[in-house]
Amino acid sequence: MSFGRSPGTPGMHGSNQRTKRMRTSFKHHQLRTMKSYFAINHNPDAKDLKQLSQKTGLPKRVL
Repeated sequence: MSFGRSPGTPGMHGSNQRTKRMRTSFKHHQLRTMKSYFAINHNPDAKDLKQLSQKTGLPKRVL
């Protein structure tokens, strides 16, 4: 009886491994700005996200 890894186990082949995403570290002023905005509007539209992006200096994708 074999107790090895099965062929589909991640880490067995390089092609099965996913790249790790970079995490964003927010500065205090960015967090304050986002928290105050999202307390008022939970679902911003594209225009609001663009404005918030400009205020915080963060890309819209991160917001």
